[in-house]
Amino acid sequence: MQTIIMTIKPVHLGNIRRGRKKGELRKTFPKCGIPFRVLLCESGSGGQIKAEFTCRDVRAIDAPSQFFSDILFLKEQEIADYLCGKTGYVWGVSDVVDYCSTKGYRIKNISGFGLSRPPQSWQYARKETSKNESK
Repeated sequence: MQTIIMTIKPVHLGNIRRGRKKGELRKTFPKCGIPFRVLLCESGSGGQIKAEFTCRDVRAIDAPSQFFSDILFLKEQEIADYLCGKTGYVWGVSDVVDYCSTKGYRIKNISGFGLSRPPQSWQYARKETSKNESK
């Protein structure tokens, strides 16, 4: 399974950890095939990866709706402002692992995945690590 590293704001990371946010909105999506593993690097944390999820589906979205507003835990206007009339993609969030609270997991740094700085949005991990290495 391909591994992606995504930079995410602390508020959105918190909502994913709590199970409120069931999707993540991005302007692009990986062409690696589904499912893929997403490591969440909290913005402003100095490159710390604090959680992960498995993306099992990607849906195109070209206009805000209540359905996507509920999944994304965002207001319809926030979705519209982000999309600017273009197509975006909702990455489905499942199998969340919170490295801060799940026994056997620890916070990692992006340097362990071949990156020297957090990605602007997301990018493929340069070094593949298995899920067992996270434990």
